[in-house]
This record gives sequence, C-alpha cells and structure tokens, in this order.
Amino acid sequence: MNPDLHGGQAPSPTPLGAIHCKARVTHCRPDGALYWDLRVEAEGLPAGEPGQFALLASAAPGAWDPLLPRPLSLLDAGAGWQRFLFKVAGRGTALLAALRAGDAVGLVGPLGQPFGGREGEPTGETVLVGGGVGIPPLHFLARRLAAAGRPCRVLFGFNRAAEIPAALLAELGAELLTLDGSAGQRGNPVARLVETRGAAPLAIKACGPAPMLAALRAAVRPGDALELSLEERMACGVGVCRGCVVSVKDGAGWRYATICREGPVFDVAALAEPAAARALEPGHE
Repeated sequence: MNPDLHGGQAPSPTPLGAIHCKARVTHCRPDGALYWDLRVEAEGLPAGEPGQFALLASAAPGAWDPLLPRPLSLLDAGAGWQRFLFKVAGRGTALLAALRAGDAVGLVGPLGQPFGGREGEPTGETVLVGGGVGIPPLHFLARRLAAAGRPCRVLFGFNRAAEIPAALLAELGAELLTLDGSAGQRGNPVARLVETRGAAPLAIKACGPAPMLAALRAAVRPGDALELSLEERMACGVGVCRGCVVSVKDGAGWRYATICREGPVFDVAALAEPAAARALEPGHE
C-alpha cells in the first residue's frame, strides 16, 4: 500500500480490498457546536459497510504535519462516495474541518470488519446504543436496517444538548438522552435500555465511550447478542504496526487482535474477559 496519503494519485487497490486515492470533497460543514459532516467522492471508491472506517489526511501541498492520517468511521456510503462525522480533537482533524468543496483529501478505505451479527442471534428488534464519536457507524447501520424493513430502536447519549449533531439525528427516530437533561430525556442510553426493555432476548450493537460499553456488557442478559465497535488510536490501519490491539479468546487462552483489521466490530463473546471493560475510547485527533 502506498503510504503517501497526502498526495495519492489515481485510485489503487490495497491488499485488503480498499482503495488508496485522492478523493474530492463535496461538502464539509458543521453540525452543531462540535461535529463536522464531511462527504468525499472518488472514481472506483467502494461503498463500505456500517462499522467500517477510512484513513483520511489533507492532500494540500506540504500537509505533512501531522504525518499520520486520521481514522474516521463511515457515516454513510455509496458507490463512489463516502461520508463521515467527526469532532475536531487536534491538528489532524482541524485540517480536515478546514476542507471545502472541491478540495482534495487523501483516503484509504473502506477498512476493518463491519457489523454483521452472528448465527442464531435474536431476530426481533435490534437495539443500537451509542454516544459521542460512536454515533456515525450506528447511524449508518440504522439506515441499513430501516431499508431492509428490520425493526430497530436507537438510543443515543450525550453529556449536554450543545454536543448533539441535531441536523444529522433529525434523520432518525432516535431516543436522545443527556446527562444534564438539557435535551431529550435525562439519563444515559444503557440505563434507559435496562429500564424499558422487555423479556425477549435482543440483538444489541454499540459504539461509544469505554464506560458506556463496559456498563452495557454488564447489563446484557443470557440470550442477548452484543456486538461492540471498539475504537483506538491507529497508525497504519491495516494491522501491520500492531499499535491498536485488544485481547480476544483463543482456545483455552487469549491473544491480541488488531482493532483496525480484525475489528473494529467484535462479538462480545469473542473478547477476553478484561477486553470489553477496557474497550478504548475513540481517539481521533
């Protein structure tokens, strides 16, 4: 794979079936006080699936600081285009937020393993539980489930109303919760699920801060199927540098799996006991 994300030329395939290209920005606009909505297009760019991500970097001349691209979860995608939602958390994401329609951006994607479900998981209502930067893959998944006619309940949590990407979430019938009660209901999505769920087993998909994922793992019941999308600081995005690992079961023992290549989506049953509790908080900087 050509590592020159800042100045990639014609689209070229990677060993993982993604492509490396210089994409064109079709929009980059704020959504609320914290988030940016970025859409790019490139000839031959695969659509990708909910739970996958791409590596992005400014393609402006001399844009080598920071050197590494930023991993962003897919918010939506189709043949030839991908869309992302991100927060500005450092220089890399600040450069992405400064992009405007017509600008070029280096991209490798889609990467990683998407939400898929396991054989025998409950076939009734699917519940999506998310917070913060965990919103994009679940928003994408909710749209896919709705298009397939599958019942879906969406629970999104935020600290306060100012953090909510209102324009984006208006597209969904999501239940919004805030810790301070300034929007939606007061509380958090895990507690809300525990309080309101019925007796039937659930298929639950989640992405968000580490404490939320740990609480959700503790709250599931026998018969539930839980998939977690884990996020971590990433360098290569393809499992070579092994800088983003999580412990998974391996026979009677355990091993390290790379979140970027073997994840970011994992069935919680595959995670070694300490892993879900230390599910790493999104670190896009």
